[in-house]
Amino acid sequence: MGYAFAKVDNEEEEYYIAEGDLLDAYDGDSALIYPYERGSKLMNARVIKITNRAHKTIVGLLKCKKTKKGEKYYIKSSIKSFPVNANVRPEHLNNAEVGSIVYADVTYQGTAINAKITQRVGFPDDPGIEISQIALEYGFFTEFPLDVLDEINNIPDIVLDNQKENRKDFTANLAITIDGDDSKDFDDAVYLECDEDTYKLHVYIADVAEYVKEEAPLDIEAFKRGTSVYLADRVIPMLPRKLSNGICSLNEGVERLVLACIMEIDKKGNLVNYEICEGVIKSAHRMTYNNVNKMLNGDEKIINKYNDIYPMILKMKELSDIIRQRRYKKGGIEFEVDEYKINLNADGSPNEILLRTRDSAEKLIEDFMLQANETVAYHMSISNLPCAYRIHEKPDQEKLHNVFSLISNMGVSLKNTKNDIHPKQIQDALEKISDSPYQPIINNMLLRSMMKAKYNEKCLGHYGLAMNYYCHFTSPI
Repeated sequence: MGYAFAKVDNEEEEYYIAEGDLLDAYDGDSALIYPYERGSKLMNARVIKITNRAHKTIVGLLKCKKTKKGEKYYIKSSIKSFPVNANVRPEHLNNAEVGSIVYADVTYQGTAINAKITQRVGFPDDPGIEISQIALEYGFFTEFPLDVLDEINNIPDIVLDNQKENRKDFTANLAITIDGDDSKDFDDAVYLECDEDTYKLHVYIADVAEYVKEEAPLDIEAFKRGTSVYLADRVIPMLPRKLSNGICSLNEGVERLVLACIMEIDKKGNLVNYEICEGVIKSAHRMTYNNVNKMLNGDEKIINKYNDIYPMILKMKELSDIIRQRRYKKGGIEFEVDEYKINLNADGSPNEILLRTRDSAEKLIEDFMLQANETVAYHMSISNLPCAYRIHEKPDQEKLHNVFSLISNMGVSLKNTKNDIHPKQIQDALEKISDSPYQPIINNMLLRSMMKAKYNEKCLGHYGLAMNYYCHFTSPI
């Protein structure tokens, strides 16, 4: 197995554990250790007892070898952090064939590892098998348990009349979803109306809580998954597709239940009034970033196709510019991080890697979702309601000063940085290095000097966005 290092909670120093002192511990296991002497660099320790196993499942190739006692089946693990052979009894094969990729539960018996196959994934030459294997290796759940499947059988495919009671009816509004060309589920929709003085922006979020009841099997499974997982050739959803692509997806032309955040914004981008309520919408169009960008660039064919919403799209762009400019003036930081999309062949192999672009439509949706997140966080805070805020704390000033010194040594003139560096100064630095050949490196160094964003029950603000209130009412991306 080799040597290992142990990290103890609330201690900076690690402990070195030689191969002979590991017992049967594997990477990621929790253990009781005994430090016994200081080495040249670290304290040496030995494992006394394994308290918790990190690996409770295994993915790998089912193999068989002949022994004097007969055929012996085992799984050769493909998990790099768990490179073991796990024994499989014939009654635990679950009809899996030798030479196939399988997924199994494991138990530990001394130094031996035993496995019980729960899923036959496929064969090594099956299209897309590598992605399936990777998903299972990292603990992503591909199948939903039977109690969840039983529960969703009772969920309707359409909005029922009794579900509309006490909800606001927004079905007459020309609400639209704007997503990527290849999106299959639509979580949010937008609508805008305006007068001479203000814009009234509606952000609608699919009301998943109407269908996912607290402590029900569906809720427990969604909590376990935490999020949907986007892989190169598929999505492993947090919720079954009956919900994620069906009744909880704001599909074009059908009624859907939503949470609505309605914001009245003045010409300077200030929020002057808001309302948060439950509602019902009917999406007028399933729009794509591509088509909205074409409309904004004057494509007559697309404009004529969606002429009913074209004036609203122009106003949305106008409001987006105002919101973004206001955030910029407050010091919101725009890090340029390249994102790529991989296109695959029919057999799952990659054929091209494309740089994703952020044009006006992408920025428009980002601006509207950020505005909704800020508004909801503000409401939760002033109402003293419990909320999981998304916070981004003030960065380590020493790290920032080191990066700023490097930029200054390159001959770039920066504003006074003797004291604490504020978001506006980082924004200024990013602008000044935008044409430098070292821009990607410095951009990355500045990004790494930031604190990690995290969730917190306290409203501590978001440094990078220059917002005092922020939460994930919806995803801004």
